[in-house]
Amino acid sequence: MKTEWSGRTVTQPGMAPQPGTKTQEPATATPGGAPTRIAILGASGQIGLALLRRLDRQPQLEVTGICRSTLSATRVVQAGGEVL
Repeated sequence: MKTEWSGRTVTQPGMAPQPGTKTQEPATATPGGAPTRIAILGASGQIGLALLRRLDRQPQLEVTGICRSTLSATRVVQAGGEVL
């Protein structure tokens, strides 16, 4: 089931796109057109990495991982994330 919202088609919960796919039309999350920036604390852990991978597929989000060591940061970079 799909719903119109602000001129875009939005997929309802339970009808998410397949993993690894980005939406066809990048949308901006803020009125000025800039993407929403999200920082994930503990991005090198199991949940942090899974969250980073999932959110990174959304074109309207700018995701950055925060790690406490360079060894941890390596895991995030290998997963395709940016590190702060």
